[in-house]
Amino acid sequence: MTDDDPRRQELYRIDRWQVRDVGPSGMLLAQSGASGTHVRVGDLLGFQRMTEPGRWSAGVARWLKSLTGGGLEMGVELLASSVRPVAVKPLAPRAAGDTRFVQALLLPAVEAAQRPPTLVVTRGLYQPGTDYQLLEDGLPPRRVRAQRLLERTHAFEQFVFADI
Repeated sequence: MTDDDPRRQELYRIDRWQVRDVGPSGMLLAQSGASGTHVRVGDLLGFQRMTEPGRWSAGVARWLKSLTGGGLEMGVELLASSVRPVAVKPLAPRAAGDTRFVQALLLPAVEAAQRPPTLVVTRGLYQPGTDYQLLEDGLPPRRVRAQRLLERTHAFEQFVFADI
């Protein structure tokens, strides 16, 4: 897909939201007026602050509220304050010939919270005990194994993995 392809624009739409409140594990976002935003509870969201270009955070929409007179509020749980794009593919293909890499996000470990590194993938890709090849920009490919599912929504799966 090219940058001007409407399918790409829909997949990676950018919306501006007002941050109304920030807490230790999430935030309250708002849009006023008629919203063209298509978001559902359980959607994975990427955030980039205007003051930190190139640094992306990830969160998940936990609740939505339509405001009287138009507008929308959204409660977002922060999954990671810094994420890295990666590509993964299962090493035991589920369908004959299915060896494609898919886009994913690598959420780094947080030692202070005793949280191990996790991967966020498209729903349906996680299989317990499955080995995956992980590609990260500028690093050699590595083999990882899915260990434990943390969350599954209609849009994504987040799981703990370990290098093998």
